[in-house]
Amino acid sequence: MVILSKMFFAKVRLFAALGFLLYGGRLFLMLQPFPVESKGRRKKLQEANIILPDV
Repeated sequence: MVILSKMFFAKVRLFAALGFLLYGGRLFLMLQPFPVESKGRRKKLQEANIILPDV
């Protein structure tokens, strides 16, 4: 029972990490070609740069 519980939580963590990687990677690639002029774009690009290495 303990092994099943650990396997379940490992899968949940894996899917969460993949979700963050997918979201951060898509956001980074989407914002990369645009000039970083506005404050919002710069902030989102920094957010994507912070999210990706954490995963």
